[in-house]
Amino acid sequence: MELTDIIVTTARQCGEATQVICGMESTGNFHKRLEYTLRCEERLELQVHVINPMAVKNFGKVLLKDSKTDKGDSWLIARYLSSLRPGPDFQPTADFEEFKEATRTRRSLIEERTQSKNRLHKLLRYHFPGYGKILGKELTKQLLVAIRDMPSPDKILSKSVEEIATLSTAKGHYINLDFAQKLQKLAQEAPNRCLADTTCILLQITARRILDLYTDIAELDLAIKKMLDELYPDQHLTSIPGIGEAAQVAVGMLITEHPPHRSQRALLTHWAPALGSDAQALARIRV
Repeated sequence: MELTDIIVTTARQCGEATQVICGMESTGNFHKRLEYTLRCEERLELQVHVINPMAVKNFGKVLLKDSKTDKGDSWLIARYLSSLRPGPDFQPTADFEEFKEATRTRRSLIEERTQSKNRLHKLLRYHFPGYGKILGKELTKQLLVAIRDMPSPDKILSKSVEEIATLSTAKGHYINLDFAQKLQKLAQEAPNRCLADTTCILLQITARRILDLYTDIAELDLAIKKMLDELYPDQHLTSIPGIGEAAQVAVGMLITEHPPHRSQRALLTHWAPALGSDAQALARIRV
């Protein structure tokens, strides 16, 4: 018999007035299929709770229960629900879960992009000192493409300014002549014009990864926007001016996961990766 069949049969034997409360710990995504199956049960109304494992653990400490077995954990969850009597959980729709997963992935990609940018800044400061004054501190697509294709000063100097200027950064966009001239000036001032192969590989991999992440995040943002347009064609996210729709969805999903007792500062810190490096957007939320 299926678990739901056992629950329904047992509940009917106990009488029509029986209220069935189901609880499970939130462990990664292992609980999601079980939660979905229980919530979709139509023969009997089930009250389903997904509980923070830390709450159950702390509750067990109060009862002086520290054993970790399947039977013991089941008893502890049941005791937790019967003692605290929490209200009905928010029942997320399939759309909500999809949004949540998309925004979590988006947040991870943005965090990885930030880490890769920091790594590239560190490499550039060491091997191309003064790059911020000559090219600017921002890692533009022009600079990323140049480092990806010419990671060593000698490789930059081996090409003419005109050749560098024709490198494509996107469809119909190229490294301009002014940037190519500045790049060659930077290469001429480099302390070591011929970098080791491993250093060149590190520079290339990091620059390429940042470019790929920009593309992946843009594709994901378009998919989120398309999903919004299909599900809510007559509604528009305009509550936070200056922030893109995908970022607004990311912020909204993070709010649902943010403990209400935490400070505003902690909330802003929690939001920051969802907005990427958009300091203006973060400032708007802070206001």
